[in-house]
Amino acid sequence: MRDLPSHRASRIGSFAADILVGSGEADVIAVFERSFYLLCDKGIIAICLEDLGNGPINILVPTRDGQPPWHGVVRDGMKAAVTSSGVVVHGGFILEAAAATMWSPPSWGTWQPDTVARGLATARHRATNKLLSLEPQSAAFASLVIDPVKAIGPTAEAARDQLRVLQQSVPVARATKLWPADAQRAATLLVGLGHGLTPSGDDLLGGLMLALTARGDIAQRDALFESLVDELNDLTVPVSAMHLTAAAHGQGHEALHALINSILAGDEAAIPADVDAVARLGATSGLDALAGVIIGLT
Repeated sequence: MRDLPSHRASRIGSFAADILVGSGEADVIAVFERSFYLLCDKGIIAICLEDLGNGPINILVPTRDGQPPWHGVVRDGMKAAVTSSGVVVHGGFILEAAAATMWSPPSWGTWQPDTVARGLATARHRATNKLLSLEPQSAAFASLVIDPVKAIGPTAEAARDQLRVLQQSVPVARATKLWPADAQRAATLLVGLGHGLTPSGDDLLGGLMLALTARGDIAQRDALFESLVDELNDLTVPVSAMHLTAAAHGQGHEALHALINSILAGDEAAIPADVDAVARLGATSGLDALAGVIIGLT
């Protein structure tokens, strides 16, 4: 194992760096062309190609000869050793992370209602155009918030009532710092709803928690997560639960942070490109998260 070539991570999310410290054995739980995931003692980390971008649990790795360096080597179910200095997958992949640049999200902009309203209108308009390129059923969650007329299919119907309750409860939670019981139930029913590595309901709730963080509603964010956390691992997949946990601490993918800050600034020139970047996150994950952002910032 010592004679195998090693690879150097270029950047590491702050959550991932914390997970590495004190971890020991880990399991490979999902492998994709551009990323793979490790279940460690303290949480889940994602080993990703650099073009997937910075995120709280991401460790970014350059390509080698145009291929992911783990191509043909790392498979589901493999064991790994994880330390603060990096990762060794027992099969032939060594990643050095000690010299990687730490990534943490930038600070949030200031809250000015008129400016935010202008930014939200621009983001909603751009997102509506992005939805036109997707199959209506695949973008059900995002459509329910961004363009309700286009929302069709069983997933949309399953989420419609829960989203309505959640949207109506945001002003109440903002005023009282507590979520009504029906809103807590609605949020719980959204967890795990939808398809993919991170189900649409989870993506939306993550976007909502980031938006609450951005506008300073920390107590409301924490109360929302506390209503979910005990059942989180039973209701959704581990990777998605990890992303939701990061969002509950105010951290998401860098594209979401950039878009939220552009909305806060009412930056109509930057928002279209920021929406496009968010829309590239997964099949619909980015737009579903944007739907949660819109709920939280409205």
